[in-house]
Amino acid sequence: MKKKKLNCKYFKLCICVILIILLFFIIHVTRNIIIINKLYSKQSKFEKSKNYYYVAEYYSSSEDKNIIEHYYKDGKVMLILNDGKIINWYDESTKENVLIDLDEFKADVYKSDYIVGSELPIYIDEDVKNIDTYVNARITSDKVFEDECYKIEMKMQTVWITKNEGIVVKIINKSDNEKVIEYKNWRLNELKDEDVIKPDLTNYEIIER
Repeated sequence: MKKKKLNCKYFKLCICVILIILLFFIIHVTRNIIIINKLYSKQSKFEKSKNYYYVAEYYSSSEDKNIIEHYYKDGKVMLILNDGKIINWYDESTKENVLIDLDEFKADVYKSDYIVGSELPIYIDEDVKNIDTYVNARITSDKVFEDECYKIEMKMQTVWITKNEGIVVKIINKSDNEKVIEYKNWRLNELKDEDVIKPDLTNYEIIER
């Protein structure tokens, strides 16, 4: 009789433990769903922006820092690389792509459907909004560059996104030698036409292809 009562107590205890674990799991998943969908909504609006500037810094323990300035306004793109030694300008309407080497005084001019590296750093998209992210993501609060952020840790990547604007400010790719990308100095809707004007190619050797 005592053995039956003891077994019954253990059974009830196990049920309680399982229910507590299940409750914490439901709270975890629900919280992730709410945060991810909130960030998705913010980034969807941000993604439609036609006027922005930011600086991207790429580095790892085995690589030197590579800095790229990104300018975008109404279909005009300007990328400044290698401490200002390389400029890449692009017009989405005409498909004209101009790659300028300021040291060599050469300009490569050609047509292309896009310019590499001009995309906005958007992390929360339809592919990320899935059950794997809802269940496995570890989302905590953190501060980067004085901005309050959500820190989203996944198996292969950790991402920091600002809580207010939904802007990605830092990414660590665990599968790529712990490569770090930092997005800084964001300016939204502040650029003027002259900030993305086609560079003057006077005195440059022009290579057309």
